[in-house]
Amino acid sequence: METSKNILKNSCLFRIVMRIMVLVALLGHSSVANSQYGVTYPVDINAMLTPPYGTCLTDYVGTNRFQCNVLMRDMHATGYKFRILMTVKDMASGRVMFSAQSDQHTVTPGKPVYMAETGVFSEFFKAGNILSSTAYRDGCLNEGAYNFVFQVVDDNDKRRIPISKECVFPARLQA
Repeated sequence: METSKNILKNSCLFRIVMRIMVLVALLGHSSVANSQYGVTYPVDINAMLTPPYGTCLTDYVGTNRFQCNVLMRDMHATGYKFRILMTVKDMASGRVMFSAQSDQHTVTPGKPVYMAETGVFSEFFKAGNILSSTAYRDGCLNEGAYNFVFQVVDDNDKRRIPISKECVFPARLQA
C-alpha cells in the first residue's frame, strides 16, 4: 500500500515538474526567436569597397572600387524608390565622421540593382547629399579603422525610414 502512495506522489510531482519545464521552454524559446530574427525588411543591400583603403574618400569616385547590390525581397510590391545612406563611423569611438545619401533610384521585384558602374559613390559627395561631415576635412579622414555603414531608405518618406538592414563594411584607412 505504501509503495502505491509513493508512486502516486512521485507521478504527481513528475507531472508538475514536467509542466513547469514545458512552460519555461516555451517562454524561453519565444524570446530567443524574437531576438534571433528581428525585423524583416523588404530590400537587401550588399556593399563593399576594394583595397587599398586611402583616407580620401573622393579618391574612390570614378574608380569602380565601390560596389553595391540592392535586391527587392518583397514580391507583393511593384517597386521601391529608394536612396542609399552611407555613414562612416570611427570604429574606436563609434562617432559618425561622414554621412551622405545617394540620389534616388528604383528597385523592382526579382531584378537586383547593381551599382558599381553607375557612379553611385560620386553621388555621396554632391553638396546637397552630404548630411553631416564633422571630421571630414579637405575630402579626407584621419588614418584609422572605420566602419562604412550602408542602408537603403524609402525615398517616398522624408523621415528616411529604413527598408533594409545595415550593411557594415570595416576598413583601415591609410594615407
